[in-house]
Amino acid sequence: MKFVILFVCLCAIFQVSFGALAQIPADETPGHPGFCNSEETGPMKQSEIKQLKKCQQARCNNDGSITLESCGTVHVKGCKLEQDFTKPYPDCCPTAPCLHLI
Repeated sequence: MKFVILFVCLCAIFQVSFGALAQIPADETPGHPGFCNSEETGPMKQSEIKQLKKCQQARCNNDGSITLESCGTVHVKGCKLEQDFTKPYPDCCPTAPCLHLI
């Protein structure tokens, strides 16, 4: 029984650690080499990282594309998740404080 509880807790911890990625293709706007641009981020310099709303961050890649990083889906049965949108990504991602009691 202890093994089952430990296994479930470890699965929940690993589930909390997964994030989500999305890729925005390079903007083909001529005259802006070394920049990324999208409606979500506005103009960005290469290698720039910008914090976005809803606990996301955007990274301008060398090829002009943008990588969006956000929190993954978190499900912990019987545990109320906590999330602090005043913190930057990834510190704003949901946490399951009840897992720290085990």
